[in-house]
Amino acid sequence: MFMKQRWFIFTLWFLIVTAVTVPVSFYLTPYAFMTGVRLVTDLKADENTMFHARVPDHTNDMVVMTSPDLLYSLCVYDLSDTDLLVESDVPDAYWSVSFFGADTMNYYSTNDRKVATPAFRKIVTTDPTKTGPDYVLAPDTTGAVIIRIGFTPDTVDALRQVQLSGQCRPTSA
Repeated sequence: MFMKQRWFIFTLWFLIVTAVTVPVSFYLTPYAFMTGVRLVTDLKADENTMFHARVPDHTNDMVVMTSPDLLYSLCVYDLSDTDLLVESDVPDAYWSVSFFGADTMNYYSTNDRKVATPAFRKIVTTDPTKTGPDYVLAPDTTGAVIIRIGFTPDTVDALRQVQLSGQCRPTSA
């Protein structure tokens, strides 16, 4: 009888701990990931400025399994005091931009096929009264913007110049 009680108490305790920790872990994991991104980029770039990674290889992987044929630019932002202007030239090659909230959810993205002009320009804001094609409404005051540009060995030098055109900076718009 005593062993049955111990088994029951242990099982009940295990179920309660699991029922609490698993959902909490799933909820907190994206925030922990973004905190890691913020810590890594804090070592390399300031907040609300664009960091342009070098051509990826095994010695400078910022994330696990970076694509070896993409140039990456990253901006970790904080919109607490200002809006953020994000702009970049758009090449005649693969190009994409993605905006992520603090929970790692992608809330806006586009690519070279959808941008009709040779330059991309958006203002990221948390103010819902600012609307229109120039604005992107962010769900949180913190997040990240990543720009990717596809290259080949023949085009890497020219596309590196396009990569360096990418900027994110505070604006009073």
